[in-house]
Amino acid sequence: MLLPDLSQFRPEVISYFNGIVIPLQPCAWTIGGVNPASVRHLYLSHSAMELICFLHFHPLILSKPDNIALGALGLHPDALLVNSLALIYPNAKTHTVFTADTIGKVSDCLVTLWLKRKTAWFLVEDEVLKIDYNGRRILIPEQDFSLSRFEKETGLRSGIHTHKPKRSFTSWAEMIKARTCGL
Repeated sequence: MLLPDLSQFRPEVISYFNGIVIPLQPCAWTIGGVNPASVRHLYLSHSAMELICFLHFHPLILSKPDNIALGALGLHPDALLVNSLALIYPNAKTHTVFTADTIGKVSDCLVTLWLKRKTAWFLVEDEVLKIDYNGRRILIPEQDFSLSRFEKETGLRSGIHTHKPKRSFTSWAEMIKARTCGL
Protein backbone atom coordinates (compact mmCIF):
# COMPACT_ATOMS: atom_id res chain seq x y z
CA MET A 1 0.00 0.00 0.00
CA LEU A 2 1.35 3.42 -0.94
CA LEU A 3 1.33 5.75 2.06
CA PRO A 4 1.26 9.55 1.97
CA ASP A 5 4.34 11.50 2.96
CA LEU A 6 4.55 12.57 6.60
CA SER A 7 3.56 16.16 5.78
CA GLN A 8 -0.01 14.84 5.47
CA PHE A 9 -0.13 14.10 9.22
CA ARG A 10 -0.93 16.43 12.08
CA PRO A 11 2.25 18.19 13.29
CA GLU A 12 1.68 17.15 16.92
CA VAL A 13 1.66 13.50 15.86
CA ILE A 14 4.96 13.78 14.02
CA SER A 15 6.61 15.84 16.79
CA TYR A 16 5.70 13.15 19.35
CA PHE A 17 7.86 10.72 17.41
CA ASN A 18 10.89 12.97 17.89
CA GLY A 19 11.12 11.58 21.45
CA ILE A 20 13.39 8.85 22.69
CA VAL A 21 12.83 5.56 20.89
CA ILE A 22 13.83 2.44 22.83
CA PRO A 23 14.58 -0.63 20.69
CA LEU A 24 13.22 -3.82 22.28
CA GLN A 25 14.00 -6.47 19.67
CA PRO A 26 14.83 -6.35 15.99
CA CYS A 27 11.80 -4.64 14.40
CA ALA A 28 10.19 -3.78 17.77
CA TRP A 29 10.44 -0.55 19.76
CA THR A 30 8.70 1.69 22.27
CA ILE A 31 8.49 5.43 22.81
CA GLY A 32 6.89 7.05 25.82
CA GLY A 33 6.92 9.52 28.65
CA VAL A 34 10.19 10.51 30.31
CA ASN A 35 9.11 8.73 33.51
CA PRO A 36 7.71 5.28 32.66
CA ALA A 37 5.84 5.13 36.00
CA SER A 38 3.81 8.19 34.97
CA VAL A 39 2.56 6.57 31.75
CA ARG A 40 -1.17 5.79 32.04
CA HIS A 41 -1.92 4.47 28.55
CA LEU A 42 0.13 2.02 26.46
CA TYR A 43 -0.89 1.70 22.79
CA LEU A 44 0.31 -1.44 21.00
CA SER A 45 0.32 -2.17 17.28
CA HIS A 46 2.30 -4.20 14.78
CA SER A 47 3.84 -1.09 13.17
CA ALA A 48 4.86 2.48 13.84
CA MET A 49 2.98 3.63 10.74
CA GLU A 50 -0.28 2.19 12.05
CA LEU A 51 0.24 4.04 15.35
CA ILE A 52 1.00 7.30 13.51
CA CYS A 53 -2.17 6.92 11.42
CA PHE A 54 -4.26 6.09 14.51
CA LEU A 55 -2.95 9.16 16.38
CA HIS A 56 -3.72 11.34 13.37
CA PHE A 57 -7.41 10.50 13.87
CA HIS A 58 -7.19 10.78 17.68
CA PRO A 59 -5.01 13.86 18.35
CA LEU A 60 -6.42 14.43 21.85
CA ILE A 61 -4.49 11.37 23.01
CA LEU A 62 -1.35 13.49 22.61
CA SER A 63 -2.69 16.33 24.78
CA LYS A 64 -0.76 14.80 27.71
CA PRO A 65 2.24 13.23 25.96
CA ASP A 66 3.92 12.11 29.20
CA ASN A 67 0.86 9.96 29.97
CA ILE A 68 1.16 7.75 26.90
CA ALA A 69 3.56 5.24 25.47
CA LEU A 70 3.53 3.49 22.13
CA GLY A 71 4.83 0.06 21.26
CA ALA A 72 5.41 -1.26 17.76
CA LEU A 73 5.59 -5.02 18.17
CA GLY A 74 6.66 -6.04 14.68
CA LEU A 75 5.13 -8.90 12.72
CA HIS A 76 6.01 -11.67 15.18
CA PRO A 77 5.28 -10.41 18.70
CA ASP A 78 5.54 -12.77 21.62
CA ALA A 79 4.67 -12.99 25.30
CA LEU A 80 8.13 -11.87 26.41
CA LEU A 81 7.92 -8.66 24.39
CA VAL A 82 4.40 -7.76 25.55
CA ASN A 83 5.19 -8.53 29.18
CA SER A 84 8.43 -6.52 28.95
CA LEU A 85 6.37 -3.49 27.93
CA ALA A 86 3.98 -4.10 30.83
CA LEU A 87 6.99 -4.07 33.17
CA ILE A 88 8.44 -0.90 31.62
CA TYR A 89 5.07 0.88 32.00
CA PRO A 90 3.65 -0.68 35.20
CA ASN A 91 0.80 1.82 35.68
CA ALA A 92 -0.43 1.87 32.09
CA LYS A 93 -3.73 0.58 30.78
CA THR A 94 -3.19 -1.41 27.59
CA HIS A 95 -4.82 -0.38 24.31
CA THR A 96 -4.46 -2.35 21.08
CA VAL A 97 -4.38 -0.70 17.65
CA PHE A 98 -4.33 -3.75 15.41
CA THR A 99 -6.09 -4.17 12.08
CA ALA A 100 -9.81 -4.98 11.86
CA ASP A 101 -9.20 -8.28 10.07
CA THR A 102 -8.86 -11.72 11.65
CA ILE A 103 -5.11 -11.29 12.18
CA GLY A 104 -5.69 -8.08 14.13
CA LYS A 105 -8.45 -9.65 16.23
CA VAL A 106 -6.29 -12.67 17.04
CA SER A 107 -3.51 -10.22 18.00
CA ASP A 108 -5.93 -8.53 20.44
CA CYS A 109 -6.57 -11.94 22.02
CA LEU A 110 -2.90 -12.89 22.16
CA VAL A 111 -1.97 -9.66 23.95
CA THR A 112 -4.76 -10.33 26.46
CA LEU A 113 -3.55 -13.88 27.02
CA TRP A 114 0.11 -12.93 27.33
CA LEU A 115 -0.63 -10.21 29.89
CA LYS A 116 -2.47 -12.85 31.93
CA ARG A 117 0.42 -15.32 31.46
CA LYS A 118 -1.80 -17.70 29.50
CA THR A 119 -1.65 -19.21 26.02
CA ALA A 120 -4.04 -20.42 23.34
CA TRP A 121 -3.80 -21.86 19.86
CA PHE A 122 -5.78 -20.28 16.98
CA LEU A 123 -6.62 -21.80 13.59
CA VAL A 124 -8.98 -20.54 10.87
CA GLU A 125 -10.60 -23.33 8.90
CA ASP A 126 -13.70 -23.06 6.68
CA GLU A 127 -14.43 -19.55 7.99
CA VAL A 128 -14.50 -20.80 11.58
CA LEU A 129 -11.94 -19.90 14.24
CA LYS A 130 -10.86 -22.96 16.17
CA ILE A 131 -9.32 -22.00 19.48
CA ASP A 132 -7.66 -24.41 21.89
CA TYR A 133 -7.62 -22.79 25.31
CA ASN A 134 -7.25 -24.27 28.75
CA GLY A 135 -7.87 -27.82 27.56
CA ARG A 136 -11.00 -27.11 25.55
CA ARG A 137 -11.83 -26.37 21.91
CA ILE A 138 -13.83 -23.21 21.18
CA LEU A 139 -15.44 -22.64 17.75
CA ILE A 140 -16.40 -19.12 16.67
CA PRO A 141 -17.57 -18.13 13.16
CA GLU A 142 -14.90 -15.87 11.68
CA GLN A 143 -17.35 -13.00 11.03
CA ASP A 144 -18.41 -13.06 14.73
CA PHE A 145 -14.90 -13.25 16.15
CA SER A 146 -13.60 -10.42 18.35
CA LEU A 147 -11.78 -9.95 21.64
CA SER A 148 -15.15 -9.46 23.33
CA ARG A 149 -16.50 -12.73 21.98
CA PHE A 150 -13.27 -14.52 22.92
CA GLU A 151 -13.52 -13.17 26.47
CA LYS A 152 -17.14 -14.32 26.76
CA GLU A 153 -16.28 -17.80 25.54
CA THR A 154 -13.23 -18.20 27.80
CA GLY A 155 -14.36 -16.27 30.87
CA LEU A 156 -11.30 -14.00 30.68
CA ARG A 157 -11.67 -10.30 31.40
CA SER A 158 -8.77 -8.21 30.17
CA GLY A 159 -9.83 -4.60 30.51
CA ILE A 160 -7.93 -3.96 27.28
CA HIS A 161 -9.38 -1.34 24.95
CA THR A 162 -9.29 -2.23 21.28
CA HIS A 163 -9.24 0.53 18.68
CA LYS A 164 -10.42 -0.48 15.21
CA PRO A 165 -10.77 1.70 12.12
CA LYS A 166 -14.26 2.86 11.24
CA ARG A 167 -16.55 1.71 8.45
CA SER A 168 -15.20 -0.91 6.11
CA PHE A 169 -11.52 -0.03 6.56
CA THR A 170 -9.13 -2.75 7.63
CA SER A 171 -6.38 -0.48 8.95
CA TRP A 172 -5.81 3.09 10.11
CA ALA A 173 -3.27 3.50 7.29
CA GLU A 174 -6.00 2.57 4.81
CA MET A 175 -8.19 5.32 6.30
CA ILE A 176 -5.39 7.87 5.85
CA LYS A 177 -4.88 6.77 2.26
CA ALA A 178 -8.61 7.11 1.52
CA ARG A 179 -8.74 10.52 3.14
CA THR A 180 -5.68 11.93 1.36
CA CYS A 181 -6.73 10.45 -1.98
CA GLY A 182 -10.29 11.72 -1.62
CA LEU A 183 -11.86 8.25 -1.57
